[in-house]
Amino acid sequence: AEEGRAPLSRGERSSGVRSVACSAWTKALERVRLDKDRQPRLKKVVEGVFGVAIRLMLGGGAQNLRVQVEASSNRQIAMGRIAGLNAEWDSVNSVLLQAGSGSIKSVGSWDLGLLPAIFVGFPLSVLFGFGFFWSILLSAALLLAAPVKPFSASYTILFSQSDLNTGALKLLLTASLDAIMRNSLLGAAVAAAAGDLQGTLQSATGFKVRSADIDGRKLVFNSDAELPDGSLFSFTLRSSLQGGGNGELTFPDPELFVSPGWPLPDFWLPVFSAVALDLGSTIRIAQVESRQGSLAVSGVLVFGKAPEDWRGGVED
Repeated sequence: AEEGRAPLSRGERSSGVRSVACSAWTKALERVRLDKDRQPRLKKVVEGVFGVAIRLMLGGGAQNLRVQVEASSNRQIAMGRIAGLNAEWDSVNSVLLQAGSGSIKSVGSWDLGLLPAIFVGFPLSVLFGFGFFWSILLSAALLLAAPVKPFSASYTILFSQSDLNTGALKLLLTASLDAIMRNSLLGAAVAAAAGDLQGTLQSATGFKVRSADIDGRKLVFNSDAELPDGSLFSFTLRSSLQGGGNGELTFPDPELFVSPGWPLPDFWLPVFSAVALDLGSTIRIAQVESRQGSLAVSGVLVFGKAPEDWRGGVED
């Protein structure tokens, strides 16, 4: 005799309906929470926020910028808890800064409080008529309620010889030259090499970098000194570059190019006078090395109180 299937009871039918409903609800929530790659949807939003911030740091000219954020859930992102960040770009081309490829990578995890939410919410609150003043007040209140904890990121960026002669880098080099030349020992050496026994070069009113060259790991300053009578004295200086422990760029071994004329050979005169240029508390330089005619600068960006090991694991 053919066995017939027993009809489902009312309880079994109800349980089956609940199971199907729960499964559909779970899938719907996953579609809301996760994108097609099963990543938190807020991940794309916060990557866009960091992308804007990095572009601003680089003067707005980052080409082919790629930003990847690691976070376990939308909730963690909304609370500013970022497990990791990695950003790369091919080049920087702006009025302020010219540079080659580079990268920024988070050191450890970040706890940014409600800062990502403020970056997204502030323009929206102004746009929808909440008012600029009240938006500022609300943002400040949110920062006080969930303050940003200190965080840091390692970085590497390449500068070619042509990059050094444009924009903000040219101004930085001129400031560096001025800091070096204000050193009395170097001023005396330059004056002696110029045959300037009266010391008029030491009374120069300013110094200007005409151009900068890369010579191995050393930076060469092709420079002019502006003398009180309005004339210019041209000279060449070179030095290697090092990072200091407190946001400083140091020039440990400046040398002056001396050309005494025949029959004596040209030579570089060591000055034995180190000079440091303060870059502020955020930018820390760990290493400067030569890579195929370019300078590769690496170090750590520190936001907030500097950790004890500010280098953040960057190796020499």
